[in-house]
Amino acid sequence: MKKKNLIFESALSLTISALIVKILGVVYKVPLSYMLDDRGMGYFNTAYGIYSMFYILSSSGIPKATTCIIGEESDELCCYITYKRLLKFFCFVGMFFTVVLLVLSPLLVRVLSNTNAFFPLLAIAPSLLFVTISGVCRGYLSAKGRLLPIAISQTLEAVLKLVMGILFARLGTVLKLDLSYVCALAVFGITVGALVGAVFLISYVNFTSKPYKTRQKNKEKNTDIYKKVLKTAIPI
Repeated sequence: MKKKNLIFESALSLTISALIVKILGVVYKVPLSYMLDDRGMGYFNTAYGIYSMFYILSSSGIPKATTCIIGEESDELCCYITYKRLLKFFCFVGMFFTVVLLVLSPLLVRVLSNTNAFFPLLAIAPSLLFVTISGVCRGYLSAKGRLLPIAISQTLEAVLKLVMGILFARLGTVLKLDLSYVCALAVFGITVGALVGAVFLISYVNFTSKPYKTRQKNKEKNTDIYKKVLKTAIPI
């Protein structure tokens, strides 16, 4: 009975968190639209649109794929080893797409005829790495039925995105910076939120998981796990 209640409470917390994230996502753009005006929001939306495309490439499907693969493991040690391997692998994936976005950003803003979106794009690019890391952690926690920390991380990210984005944008306007820099500061709030969310999740997993110091090897090779997760994640 207690287990059923725990599952219900965890699922409820995740639902409430998703609702809060949606509401804060709408609220976030209201004060920004006043500070950045239509021109600044144009820079913001251009940068966020490019970022969203890379976000889909680098992060979509990772939580579900991680959940599926770890869910197949019956041994706690094997689950943790698989999680660590996937975390390392997707750290590389996140860094790869972050670097690609940084390198291609001058070309992309020119193609879209909005070169003023260059600095906002640079400000949001590092969050690709952080959301990728968060995706692996959330997949691992989902496989373990621990939904509450996922809900907390999502809410934390949304709140920081709102608060830090507005504070940074306000700082830029007080300092009378160019509008493109003010937009970059506003967008940087998203990066800060993603960073804190990733740090929270990694810290939680490390704190709650047993200190597996034994160098016991999983039966599967790294390449086998990577192939399996890519086959699962790419279609998603």
